[in-house]
Amino acid sequence: MPQLDGYGVLRALRQQTLTSSLPFLFLSAKVSDEDLRYGLYLGATAYLTKPFGLTNLLQAIENCLSPKLAED
Repeated sequence: MPQLDGYGVLRALRQQTLTSSLPFLFLSAKVSDEDLRYGLYLGATAYLTKPFGLTNLLQAIENCLSPKLAED
């Protein structure tokens, strides 16, 4: 992204009361362990690296949303 990367988006979301607890799924070309750990450290719910299959994407989305559905 030209002006703000995914880490910046996640940091901004986590700083706002209304969005601080939203599930956040990284879809990234960054595949290093450091990138993944940093995303999770910032509060990402999940981190998928490209390329990924539809099944993996749907499973990650389900995993991200399941805890939230149980709380509601």
